[in-house]
Amino acid sequence: MTHPTPVLDPDQIYLSHDRWVCGEAACAGITAQHIGATTSGARLRPVAADDVIGWERAGLGALTCECRRLTASLGQDNAVVIERSA
Repeated sequence: MTHPTPVLDPDQIYLSHDRWVCGEAACAGITAQHIGATTSGARLRPVAADDVIGWERAGLGALTCECRRLTASLGQDNAVVIERSA
């Protein structure tokens, strides 16, 4: 039996309808990891600079995925930087 290749990058944060997840199956879910959408059909999209800015302006702390493995911040020229959490 062949296993499908994941379409999500495990080192990226995605918006999954109303929550932030990374590309790991334990965080995004196996369906999202392999097809890029939730079981209800919502397409995942990578975190953008506007998301990080809005999250910070709302005073919500660091933008992390649900499993807290990754954190998104802004680097030079407002580029999104994804780092593994300590």
